Amino acid sequence: MNAGRAGSALILAHGLWLGGWALQRLARRLRAAGRSDVRIFSWPTISHGLDANAQNLRAFADHLEAGRIDWIGHSLGGVLILRMLAGWADAPPGRIVCLGSPLAGSRSAERLARVGPGRRLTGRSIADGVLATSAAEWCPPELAARTGVIAGTRGMGAGRLLGRLEPPHDGTVRVAETELPGLADHLVLNVTHTGLLFSRAAAGAAETFLREGKFA
Repeated sequence: MNAGRAGSALILAHGLWLGGWALQRLARRLRAAGRSDVRIFSWPTISHGLDANAQNLRAFADHLEAGRIDWIGHSLGGVLILRMLAGWADAPPGRIVCLGSPLAGSRSAERLARVGPGRRLTGRSIADGVLATSAAEWCPPELAARTGVIAGTRGMGAGRLLGRLEPPHDGTVRVAETELPGLADHLVLNVTHTGLLFSRAAAGAAETFLREGKFA
């Protein structure tokens, strides 16, 4: 229930193989832009399934007792946030920004999962939320309508080691894989997949979307 909640929060979630440390620069930029309520959610991207991680994220957010919660997720972190919110009927209001998130699947992840120990390397959350299904199948329209996506087009990254990616892409995720029907807005920047975490332009665009509901 949202009764009695006050204040606001902005929760950041990292992607596959990373930790909360990867979000520190983004958090500093958002605080410099006026967000004093930034929180970082660190989660086990490999050992736990997506729904188990979503339950932990909800508990993390619910504990804050904030009247409004905004969200930024990098890569798989964006998938996690949407999955959690899709199952939280009375979640506090707020907007979501996904940075290079594979909302429509991931060719790189599919290829890695087929190679030797690749399935163990990609982990259970990728298997649940990207390989077995996609956000287009379970993300409700009202959630997509308050979500903005920033995709990268600087095609340098580990994904290219697994085979050719159809451009445009950020080296790991294709721009087409970041699209979701009914999104509030979609922005493309000339940055790499990891670079989305450190890009001043991406941080500024994310802050603008959270404030205004669009990137322009």
